[in-house]
Amino acid sequence: MILRCVCSFGTSQALRTYCRLTPTIEGSNSSINGILLIGTKHFIPPTPSPIFYLPTFILDYLQPTLSEKFTEIAFDKSCSDSIKEKSRLQSNNNKMHVCKAFYRQMQWCNDEEIASVQCPVMIIQGRNDLITPLEGAQEMEQALKNCQLHIIDNAGHQVMQEKPEEVLELFSSFIRKFSPV
Repeated sequence: MILRCVCSFGTSQALRTYCRLTPTIEGSNSSINGILLIGTKHFIPPTPSPIFYLPTFILDYLQPTLSEKFTEIAFDKSCSDSIKEKSRLQSNNNKMHVCKAFYRQMQWCNDEEIASVQCPVMIIQGRNDLITPLEGAQEMEQALKNCQLHIIDNAGHQVMQEKPEEVLELFSSFIRKFSPV
């Protein structure tokens, strides 16, 4: 079984899930053969942004501006305007009470959890990611025992939207390592 995660904070959840599942699946026929992380970093401060302490109705009012700013920093400058616009519109559909609860309760994985990961890990990172910068992915690569970092040029945090063919090829090559021929 491949434990994979698409992006950002979910990468921490994949590592935390690995730590919780590994003792359960040892001795069974199941195992986690590899973890794919896209747009990750080694550490995020435990305190959420102060904006998520605002009342939800204010967040609802600010949402178009927040979506616009997210779109500005989430994509590489070379990304097409149509992809950015589609993402901005999707972001505007996020329920702000859910975002508020999510960001106030998130817990990033700690160094002990990261150090306990034994299976191969692949990190796919956009070179120009401003949300989880490349340096954070490089730190994560160093913290993991069996990790390969793949950097995609002309891509930001939304690397899978910006460079889907390159991400798919890396993902496929990672899965092939564990698939019987």
